[in-house]
Amino acid sequence: MPGYIHHIQWCVKNLDATLSQMTQNFGFKKTFERYGENKEVLIELGTVRFLLSERTKLTGTSSCSGYPWLSCKCRNEPLHSVDSVFNVCLEVENVEQVFQRMRGNDADVLCVPQRVDSLEDGWIEVAVVASPCPNVIHSLVDTKNFSGDFLPGFSRVHDQCDSTEKNEEALGVDHVTYVCEPGTSQSILQWYNECCGMERFKVNTEDDPEAGIVLDGEPGMRMMVGEWMSEWMCREEGVSWRPRHASTTSTERDFKLVLAEPLPDHPHSHVNSFIKEHGGPGLQHIGLLTPDIESTVTSLRGRGAKFRFPPPTYYDLPNKMEDIVKVGGDPDTFRKLGILIDKEPNEKGEEGDEVEGPPLYILQLFTRPIFQEETFFLEAIQRQGSRGFGAGNIRALAQSIILLSRQKDLEKEQTVSRSQRKIVAVRTG
Repeated sequence: MPGYIHHIQWCVKNLDATLSQMTQNFGFKKTFERYGENKEVLIELGTVRFLLSERTKLTGTSSCSGYPWLSCKCRNEPLHSVDSVFNVCLEVENVEQVFQRMRGNDADVLCVPQRVDSLEDGWIEVAVVASPCPNVIHSLVDTKNFSGDFLPGFSRVHDQCDSTEKNEEALGVDHVTYVCEPGTSQSILQWYNECCGMERFKVNTEDDPEAGIVLDGEPGMRMMVGEWMSEWMCREEGVSWRPRHASTTSTERDFKLVLAEPLPDHPHSHVNSFIKEHGGPGLQHIGLLTPDIESTVTSLRGRGAKFRFPPPTYYDLPNKMEDIVKVGGDPDTFRKLGILIDKEPNEKGEEGDEVEGPPLYILQLFTRPIFQEETFFLEAIQRQGSRGFGAGNIRALAQSIILLSRQKDLEKEQTVSRSQRKIVAVRTG
């Protein structure tokens, strides 16, 4: 059964430009590379690993004689068109079993299970299938018989790895978000449940088991969440997962899959915009978990990373400043950095009242699009007991946009009124 994300793969038109952006602006380190049918480099930050691929001669999945050379939906197009994050590689205990389960649930097969040997470091098992969400695939790897640090065929970049510059960002993958077509989130989550044991994850008290969280109005989206929990997998399957690094615990490999589906009659929602710009559904964003969002965002901004600022009126919404103080934050810093805060309601008891307990908060901030199109972005997220994904922030942002619009309309009216008074004064003078 899948236990954790091994790496996440991007397919980009200009690898050098993307590599420069991610290393200079986001602090990732280039650690491995390989050249052949594609150009590929691995970048790492904390426990996050992104494999960047540039399609060169490749027009489809390779013959699978080694670790597969993969590319996004552009593999079926004569030229690379839209950059995309397309492959969530999963570490599994038994590639053949997981592969057969996925194929039995109608997954398209891109590469049948095979063994890939390394001259010095042992061997891995690998297979590749399409996910039920268009434009997203899964390579499945079993690396328990491989002693290397990444995958066979990749060479370590020694000048980067031997650098004395310390990588201080303790980041990990918190969640991965797909944007899917209307009406498909239930079937996608069911596929992951049947193939991978993914459990339906109730975000908060507003989360309906069947419908998920419906955010009507400006957001115009439905959100459903599933969770891979390596600890749950181990108990269910009796598997003891071997951490690649001694400091890595099973909970650090847990992650959640968020499905964002546009609601009918909301053509201008951000999820519909993604489908239009991306040319179909796909992986929209990755949440990176940090223990200190103020420090992380300050560091990344200093490097040149671009984040989305909420409208100034966001911080004028009721209780925002009070909540910031309660989590030990500085209101001026939050406003300066644009950090969002959402208070999550506690669980309800048998009588419908909230169960007493410490307040639950989520702190988050979204980057501007990483690619040229308005598609993929990253999210910095810090949890203080929260299990959710900032549904309140989505509403609050929409509300703050409305307030900002009203404020601008009022200022415009006041400006016009002052101008009219001046004209009257000149005429009567």
